[in-house]
Amino acid sequence: MALLYAASPIDIIPEMLVPIVGRIDDVLLLALAVHLLLRGADDEVVAQYWDGDEDTLEIVTAIIDWASELVPWRVRRLLAG
Repeated sequence: MALLYAASPIDIIPEMLVPIVGRIDDVLLLALAVHLLLRGADDEVVAQYWDGDEDTLEIVTAIIDWASELVPWRVRRLLAG
């Protein structure tokens, strides 16, 4: 759903009206989607498919977790199912 939303020309905050903020909703929604994927996947599976080192994965995970917290709770609840 997040990929379709990011690729869709329909946005909650249109880029044409608010250029910088209009992209933030796409980025935050994608961060939430990755957050849900990482949390739903087994740690062994994530480690198997992660090409970088473990420290970088921890940093990326922390950034994604932080960004996903910026998504309003109603949207998070809707996407989390």
